[in-house]
Amino acid sequence: MLRDLEDKRSWLTQRMANAYPPGSRVRRLTQSTGQQILEPIARELEDLYWWENYNLGNYLLTTSDPHQVENTYRLSLPPTFEWRERSDSDGVVYLQPTSVRGKASGVWMDLTQANDNSVEEFWYGVPDRTSVAEGPLTYTSVVPPTDVGSLSSVVPATPGIPSRLWVTLYNIGVSVKLYKGVAQRAAVEITGYDAYDNEVTERIVFPFDCTILTRTRWADITSVMTEYVDDTAYLQIEWLSIGELSPMDQTGVHIQRDGEKIRFYSLGNETFGSTLKHEVFTAVDLLTVEEGNTEKQSVYEIELLNTSGSNIFGTGMALWPKRRWVIVTDGSYLHFYLPHPRLEDRSPVIDRTSEVVLQIHTDNEFYLKGDIVSLDYNLRRPMFRVLKTRWSVLKPDGTRVGLSEAGAEIVYDSNGWVENRPGWRFMKTGLQKEPIEYTFADNGKYVFYLESLIADDISSTKRYAEQVDALVISVAYTTAVASVPLPVTVGTPDLICFDAYGRPWVMGSAGEIHRLNFHYDKYVADFQNKAIYTREPYTEIEVEA
Repeated sequence: MLRDLEDKRSWLTQRMANAYPPGSRVRRLTQSTGQQILEPIARELEDLYWWENYNLGNYLLTTSDPHQVENTYRLSLPPTFEWRERSDSDGVVYLQPTSVRGKASGVWMDLTQANDNSVEEFWYGVPDRTSVAEGPLTYTSVVPPTDVGSLSSVVPATPGIPSRLWVTLYNIGVSVKLYKGVAQRAAVEITGYDAYDNEVTERIVFPFDCTILTRTRWADITSVMTEYVDDTAYLQIEWLSIGELSPMDQTGVHIQRDGEKIRFYSLGNETFGSTLKHEVFTAVDLLTVEEGNTEKQSVYEIELLNTSGSNIFGTGMALWPKRRWVIVTDGSYLHFYLPHPRLEDRSPVIDRTSEVVLQIHTDNEFYLKGDIVSLDYNLRRPMFRVLKTRWSVLKPDGTRVGLSEAGAEIVYDSNGWVENRPGWRFMKTGLQKEPIEYTFADNGKYVFYLESLIADDISSTKRYAEQVDALVISVAYTTAVASVPLPVTVGTPDLICFDAYGRPWVMGSAGEIHRLNFHYDKYVADFQNKAIYTREPYTEIEVEA
């Protein structure tokens, strides 16, 4: 009876059973209850084993599965083609081709080899150019952004065609309210006529601030009411107009599983609806803030630079699904950043110990370019006299300058010492509340030094020790790995997002949206089989060894 099961059993089952004592039934009998219990576990482990082998094979071009990439094209080179080589004591190394060009839409363009001929870079690298896939499309208001207290004075507009509507409720406060001892959730009730001219009413419950797609295809709206919603909340209802250039694929504008609209995130002031916004680019949070949690704080902020190291005015950002990139738009370019940028080393240059009597104190250690830091004295131990102090800072460019008590940069030399008269300050432990202020003019790592001459008792001026305290402050920034220009036909879009299928969309200031295509003008060379792999369907390819 168990013969079929025994024939299909995993080869790992017996290996797991061998861990039991030699005389046990679970080790000796394949049809034992113990091995039947181990079988499902062994099958799962076997699946993991084969998948791990499969994934390891994808690290090498000759053993990889190129069909995982959306579209991969292979060019077989003629048998007479010879790669350039470099021979040394370790063997023969193939050199990358001198030139590879591809022809698309009648235009020749240079192709670049993926870094180190890496399959991973070939699959997951940034695009080299973009084009418009469809658009423009526009969200049109049925009920414009309106505070609930004024909702009764608003007359809903009629959708241009019968369609499902996106209803956004924002700033609802506490989503669960007690009414006559019963917990009630915020809700919006829409009454009107559907696509078949039937009078219907649909009630939508909002667990938190969000956008929800209606079930009904509405042809006309007669009334909109709210329940258990504060008057300070805002309501917006929209429908998606279909552009004349291309019919809209409805599955591309909402997430299938919960009917949510595609989300555009902005770096401007917070608003609601199709342009849900966040105030800052946060390198840690990366838009993983849960809906409704409006008090989420970023761990730190970083300044965005383009590939040339210049500051950009970012307007919108998005995390690329199933990729390692954060994309920021400034209206003209898409800038690609790593999600966890490397910060400057923030470890102390000199370890602080209890022997350092006078230390540097600051309330914050995360700053942006142009910010002002307030540095105060912190006297850690009593019964010591501070004879002299001297401030200095090591700037990101490697120069060290002194600081006056007003925070101005001066020459770092012996003239920078400030003598402290008895009874003037440093008479008690703790913060002295006489900070100096310094403005960060550049990005990078700043090291502040506080040198002090410390006498071993209050009245002594002869026996003293020179001590140094140091504090590292990183003015955080990140440089784009790549900056790709946007197509001219989309104008200057402020926002970017990805739909449920991972397709990129951009939105302009007037609310029009375009879907983009990413193009990859990269290749990897298969030196062993004399082939070139690309991700674009070029009509012609030229390869020069």
